[in-house]
Amino acid sequence: QNTDFRGIHGGTIEGVRRSLDYLHELGATCLWLSPLHPAETYHRYDSKDYDDVDPVLGTRNDLKRLTSEGSKLDMRFLMDFVPSHLSWHHPAFLDAQRDRNAPTASWFTFYQYPDRYRTFLDLAPFLPSINTDDPGARQHLIDSAVGWLTEYGISGFRLDHAIGPSMDFWVAFRAATKQARSDSFTVGEVTDT
Repeated sequence: QNTDFRGIHGGTIEGVRRSLDYLHELGATCLWLSPLHPAETYHRYDSKDYDDVDPVLGTRNDLKRLTSEGSKLDMRFLMDFVPSHLSWHHPAFLDAQRDRNAPTASWFTFYQYPDRYRTFLDLAPFLPSINTDDPGARQHLIDSAVGWLTEYGISGFRLDHAIGPSMDFWVAFRAATKQARSDSFTVGEVTDT
């Protein structure tokens, strides 16, 4: 078992694109793409930029080419989206830690400023939780999701840790994504003890 969390695991967007005909022959109608955002870990659930593609995977144009060619084969693309937490090296979090009056400071919950803050399951300091009820954080996340739908051909989202954000966030998220793309779909991942 590979335990190198910073190593490269898996393929590239171009590799998926080259496999479309094969996947179509298998009967695949939807491809689930793991998080695509730049990150420090192989799993990319620690986004450093919600609006870009990790260069290890390819480019935005590679993604557009993949979804365009896949749609010709009646394939849809489900993208992993992580609105509950991000990387502790995301610019919004770094700004919040440097300046408690930064515009993004209210995106996060600090128990003891600047080094004790709410994190994913309150266990992972490298994954600060996002206050999705903050208007700025909410708008940033929703604008990003809408961009993936409208600019890159993503069909919908697998929403990581869907019990993290509030119901108010999800109502706003779903209204915006349906308005941007009426056939978009969402799948919430919820695990709890």
